Amino acid sequence: MSAVVVFGAGGRTGRLIVDRALAEGYHVTAALRRPDTLSDLDRRWAASRRLNLATVDVRDAQAVRTVLPGHEAAVSAIASRGRHPHGLFSEGTRTMIDALNGSEVRRFVAVSSRGVNFRDPFLPLLYRRVVRPLLLRDVYADMQAMEALVRATRLDWTLVRPPRLIDAPARGTYRVEDGHNPRGGWTLARADLAAFVVEQIDSREWIHRAPTLAY
Repeated sequence: MSAVVVFGAGGRTGRLIVDRALAEGYHVTAALRRPDTLSDLDRRWAASRRLNLATVDVRDAQAVRTVLPGHEAAVSAIASRGRHPHGLFSEGTRTMIDALNGSEVRRFVAVSSRGVNFRDPFLPLLYRRVVRPLLLRDVYADMQAMEALVRATRLDWTLVRPPRLIDAPARGTYRVEDGHNPRGGWTLARADLAAFVVEQIDSREWIHRAPTLAY
């Protein structure tokens, strides 16, 4: 099994990606900005011999470079709180890309969002007319910049675009479209997103593509 580093491992989706990767037998480095914020539940990771915890701020180039050796893949599950990411997605991803380009790690899977594709005709009307332009404009502008940076690299990248994420048990079944939202799809459980992301670590099916997921 490959060794993978998960950036943003302290977030709600990042934690599930770490869980899933460990369950699938991967060696995982969970890169967190503040490991001291882990809940008691997440401390079960400490019992795994295939897990390392690393303190990494994705805007810290030296910290990102230091954590990469010994891995075959990197996953970005970075997330912002609120409606103003203050460049987290674009700046953090630029730092990760620069570090990856100077390493032997070629596989890069980044979690983005379906809302990045402004031309997607299959997004719900309310989402296109209200939610995206009025509530999440700054988030999607930063994510668009992030995706442009990823697409410009020579890495083996995949941009995973989920819809509105919910905290619910995984269903194990969902739809995936290339670059646009599945028609009528509104939501996806974080657990299903995590499962899909982990599947991509050693898969070449979606390289240089933007799979968009929804129920």
